[in-house]
Amino acid sequence: MVAEANGAEQNPTCTDSEYVESLLEAARYNDIEDVKNLATIGIPLDSKDAQG
Repeated sequence: MVAEANGAEQNPTCTDSEYVESLLEAARYNDIEDVKNLATIGIPLDSKDAQG
């Protein structure tokens, strides 16, 4: 997954849409650690992709 669990704030290196896709994939596969890590770097948990 995109987010690494290092406990530090990360500077986004990919586009917001890539982070949203990573968030949706993590949620789809119940990867709670990645969901938490993406939320920590500022990705809104209510993000939507092109399909809504």
